[in-house]
Order: sequence, then structure tokens, then C-alpha cells
Amino acid sequence: MKTVKVLLGSALIICFLFGFSLSIHASEVTAFTPGDLNYDGLVNTTDVVVLRRYIAGGYGIDLTPPNQECRHASITRIPAIPPTCTLTGLKEGEQCADCGMVLVKQESLPAMGHCYISGLCTLCGAVEPTAIQFTYTVNADNRTCMITGMSGGTQTDMVIPSRIGIYSVTEIANKAFSGCTSLTSVKISDGITYIGSRAFYGCTNLTEATIPKTVTQIGTNIFQNCDSLKTVYCYSRGWDEFTGET
Repeated sequence: MKTVKVLLGSALIICFLFGFSLSIHASEVTAFTPGDLNYDGLVNTTDVVVLRRYIAGGYGIDLTPPNQECRHASITRIPAIPPTCTLTGLKEGEQCADCGMVLVKQESLPAMGHCYISGLCTLCGAVEPTAIQFTYTVNADNRTCMITGMSGGTQTDMVIPSRIGIYSVTEIANKAFSGCTSLTSVKISDGITYIGSRAFYGCTNLTEATIPKTVTQIGTNIFQNCDSLKTVYCYSRGWDEFTGET
């Protein structure tokens, strides 16, 4: 009976403060379960809603306790997506398994570009449009190589690859593509760090070239006598070595 009195007293205080009328029968009082505010025989979240409505007066005051900040104790890996010859990829990332927040954003990986040897791409098997074959020399580390030129067929839009077979291409030799008058555009793939002097000397029909940010050194007069050249997209830190050209 003591518990009933306390509960009843609390209900009377709420009614007094908010002007509610309260009618309680003796049978209801004796059968009342502490916390069952809607008399459905259960103590659950519905009763919490009822209590919040009484306290907040129905004016939309949010009394929900604030969520504690997630400590990101459980971390899942976001798998990497390897790049292809023509599509960019993504590095591995990290995500909180509890709140879903991305903790380590996936960085983009550039497309590798086709690597044609004997008319086929060694990476994806695509057939080369104009059976071009790059010539190269293997560097002392036996892992990288320098492109020295090309042989076989003619090429108009050329992508200089980042790999040839098992070797990563890091350099373009001096005069590697000099005199290739069929070239109209050239794109140098990411990963190449050096472009030799007069690499495209006398490519008279070359109109556009792209030099990636990985290039750190550019030789002299790489586009000398390229009379049709209109646009060079240069993201390289070696730009200053290159801007003084005619």
C-alpha cells in the first residue's frame, strides 16, 4: 500500500502542474504495476512515450538522452578495387562497424593504360588498334625499364604505358619518339618519372600531349619542331624545366 500511495502522489502532482483531471478507481490502484502508465499490463517503451508527453506538455520537447560518441572500437576494412587498363581503382579504406563512419577514405588509383606487345595488351588482352610495339631496355634493378621507341605500324593517338610485361616503365629515353610524324596525341601514364631530351622531336602532326604528376624531370626541347602542338596538359613538378622551350 505504501507503493500505491507514492505512485498516486506522483500522479496527483503531475495533474496539478499541468491541469489534468485524474480519476482512479480502487480496483485500478490495487492492480497497478509500477511503470505501466498506459495500463496495458506491460512496462515498455510505450510507457516512456506516455511519460514524456506528460512532462513535455505535448510541445515537442525532446527529452531523449543524447547518444554517447562512438569510440570506433570495431573497424572493418573496405576492400580495395584494383585499376584496369581503362578504369580507375580505389585503395583499401576503413569503416566503423558500429556507426558506419568512414575512418580512412579510399584513395583513387589511376588507370594503368594498355601495354601492347606484339599487337596485344599484356594486361587485359585487348587487341592493339595499330600493331605498335614499344622497344625498351631493362634497368639495373631488373624491375623497371626505359622505353626507347616503338616499331611496327603507325600510331596516331598513343598512350605510353606504365608497364611492359613484368616491368614498370619509369623513363622515356632521349629521342625515343623523334620523327614520329603520324602522332597526333600522346598521353604519358602515371608512374613514369623521367622524359628524355627531344623525346618527341619533329613530331610535326602532334597537337596534344599529357604529362602526369609523377614526372619529376623533363629533358630539354622535348617538343622541339612540333609545329602543330597546341595543348600540353602538364601536372609535373618538372614544369619549370620545360616552360622555356620554343
